[in-house]
Amino acid sequence: MTGSSADLSNMLTELFDRPALGDSRYDSIVGSSLNDVAPNEEERRTRKGRLVQTWIALKRTDPPSTSDGKNKIDTPALVFAWPENRSNGVLG
Repeated sequence: MTGSSADLSNMLTELFDRPALGDSRYDSIVGSSLNDVAPNEEERRTRKGRLVQTWIALKRTDPPSTSDGKNKIDTPALVFAWPENRSNGVLG
């Protein structure tokens, strides 16, 4: 993969307790909410734990303790940046 570490992103890294890459950091309020237990959570899991378990149950990812799960989580994605002079079609 080409590009510097500043060009790499993987928003899942923090959810799976990996070091964040580039711009892959959640705002502190989001991180705090993810690490809290939801009021209606009967099993007393954090929102982050509940989210990860749901993804595993739905087969969206492999358990992070498996080699397939580790590989999927640790693979960064290239960040796509709009050229400065390109219109997004909504704001002009």
